Amino acid sequence: MNFILIIFFLVIMLIGVGYYFDYKNDKKYFSKSIRNLGSLIMAILVAYIFSELVYMILE
Repeated sequence: MNFILIIFFLVIMLIGVGYYFDYKNDKKYFSKSIRNLGSLIMAILVAYIFSELVYMILE
């Protein structure tokens, strides 16, 4: 489980670095991309919490 969380945070950091370089080049997409990144993080967290709840119910 810790391995999955480490991979998840590395991917989020890489996406953040990519958005930073996009921000330096063209600032008009930066706020939209931050909202999209926030939505992606929330969707992944909801899926993770839902899977943990299902796992707890099935135990």
